[in-house]
Amino acid sequence: MNTQRADVAQHTTRVVNPARDERHRVRVINPFSAADLLLHGPAALLSWAELRKGSKRRNPDAETEAAVKVFEDFQGRAMKSMHEHEARPGTPGTVAQLGDLVELNVTPTSYFARMFPGSRIGDPRVLSYEPGEALLCADANERLHIVGACRLQMPIGFRAAHSYPLGSVNSVAYGTTKAHMEGKPETYEHEFAEHGVGKRPMLCIRDGWLFLVGGTYKVKGAGIVG
Repeated sequence: MNTQRADVAQHTTRVVNPARDERHRVRVINPFSAADLLLHGPAALLSWAELRKGSKRRNPDAETEAAVKVFEDFQGRAMKSMHEHEARPGTPGTVAQLGDLVELNVTPTSYFARMFPGSRIGDPRVLSYEPGEALLCADANERLHIVGACRLQMPIGFRAAHSYPLGSVNSVAYGTTKAHMEGKPETYEHEFAEHGVGKRPMLCIRDGWLFLVGGTYKVKGAGIVG
């Protein structure tokens, strides 16, 4: 269930110190026009019309078509453009932007405590992001992805090319404008496995990239469900 977020006091850790020596880029379906994006900075814009015309090689594939549907159902409006963002290697090539990632509420494992000193195992911790640092996105299969140049430095003792579980994700907060709901910028919060029904996703890290694994949620027109 997605609800407007109420600000409460929580243990908060800012996610900072990105490392950018290896890059993988994905196309992000975006609610803004090309002019809006140029005004606010993102580059490498591709309009939907440009993707549709030209050679067969440039035509959108089934993954892109499905991601567009996820975006339009979730945001309640037509897609206007796509742009490229850095993302974890292995992220699908085209994803739908749900909004700016604001917070992840996580129940830490020992690996989380090593990544973020001062955290205690089992004591819920909030990872917070500034606007534009990271995007919460969904792929054609309605699974969530963290996209953006938000790669972290790995502490000594973490091995390359290995995934580490940081903790179960209790909730996620994101900012967007849903045309079919409030119709104005809002911060929404979704609690995973609300009332003990279903399974929460696990926040993991691999070579500095954060990503979600598992969980029984889906991304629907009403928001994130489950």
